[in-house]
Amino acid sequence: MHIVLIGTSLDALLLAEQLSKNHQITMIELEAEIGMPIHHPGRCVDKTHFSTYFTEDQQTFLAMKENPDGWGCRWEWVLKFLSHDVAIKGVTCLTRTRVVDMSLNDTQHLLHLSENERHDHHTLMADMIIDF
Repeated sequence: MHIVLIGTSLDALLLAEQLSKNHQITMIELEAEIGMPIHHPGRCVDKTHFSTYFTEDQQTFLAMKENPDGWGCRWEWVLKFLSHDVAIKGVTCLTRTRVVDMSLNDTQHLLHLSENERHDHHTLMADMIIDF
């Protein structure tokens, strides 16, 4: 199944990581970089969850510090590490790309995309679309 995720928030990256095990995933992002811009501080309640997604070296690099709300960290790197992980797992990431129009073609969704600097395809077929 081909699934398109519109937006590359933390939620979208975690979902892409899970879905990429059994599905073809394409992520579409309007910004030039995945995970940017950062609109919130880097905090988590339980830092043990990070061991599921990050190596020990990556967790050290995140410079986790305990605070009254849980743990603070270098949040922009959380998103960069996850972006790197999904790319290695074969997720297609289209940055500087906007969905211009969508239509249903039989059982598939047809997405019309804006042109980007890589001159990627202007249309994309998907079985499922999730908008973040």
